[in-house]
Amino acid sequence: MLRLLALAALLLLPSGATAEEPMLPPGERPVPVAAGFFLVNLSDVAEREETFTADLYLSFRWYDARLAFAGTGPIRFLEDAAVEKLGTMWWPQLEFVNTAAPTVTNRSLEVAPDGTVRYVLGVTADFRANLDLRRFPLDRQMLEVQIESFTWTADQMVFVPDTGRIGFNAENTFEGLAVTAVRADIRQSDITG
Repeated sequence: MLRLLALAALLLLPSGATAEEPMLPPGERPVPVAAGFFLVNLSDVAEREETFTADLYLSFRWYDARLAFAGTGPIRFLEDAAVEKLGTMWWPQLEFVNTAAPTVTNRSLEVAPDGTVRYVLGVTADFRANLDLRRFPLDRQMLEVQIESFTWTADQMVFVPDTGRIGFNAENTFEGLAVTAVRADIRQSDITG
């Protein structure tokens, strides 16, 4: 039986980070960024390597009044256009902690007329895990996908769970494994350099 902890978003505090470049959005500090996670498929768990392979969708939502515009519907940017638009605006500057080379399968960026931004990306990757195999084959594991902001400190930006966007596809997991739960944990770690 496998228990999956799907998202542990770690907000790490990089030394030397400043709010000058790029500028934070106006409003409350720290800027809350709602993080969602949906596990599409758990396709492998490698005990010897202590890794697991997962396909997932991540969503992030925040508010930036500077992006507000007159209109009735959102403006959408897909794939390369989303990456290009992120280069011109404030965003959480995401980094995956426990994988070397995630494959982004698709992405979209949506800006609503009120300045609410939603960034969604599909990711496939082999993630590192600390497996406890003492009770194998009757073990329960907590597998984490760790995401951080590599630029912003905890007094500038924080992740908050987007509880309406956390879940998993119960029918699509690696044979012999059962995902029993998915949850989001927010932890703060201080990186000193």
